[in-house]
Amino acid sequence: MGDSWILEDVVSVVGVFVLLTTVITVGIRQYAGVRRARAEADRDQDHRRLAETALLLQENTELQLREIAVQLADIGARVESLERILKEVE
Repeated sequence: MGDSWILEDVVSVVGVFVLLTTVITVGIRQYAGVRRARAEADRDQDHRRLAETALLLQENTELQLREIAVQLADIGARVESLERILKEVE
């Protein structure tokens, strides 16, 4: 009978050890999964902000290019006018 108690104790200790190891492993994996998901969400949010900033800058650049085009057309008209005046003076 003494040997059966020792065997049961060993099996119990091994069982508890395996159970604790499994619980700890699952806990660590779950924690890592949550951190990974949180990091991915943060990265997605950063990319979204970056895309919004890029879009605003692109719209600003487009407005500036339109203003430059208007100014360039005005300068072109003035140059043509000056050329006509110079030809008349010659």
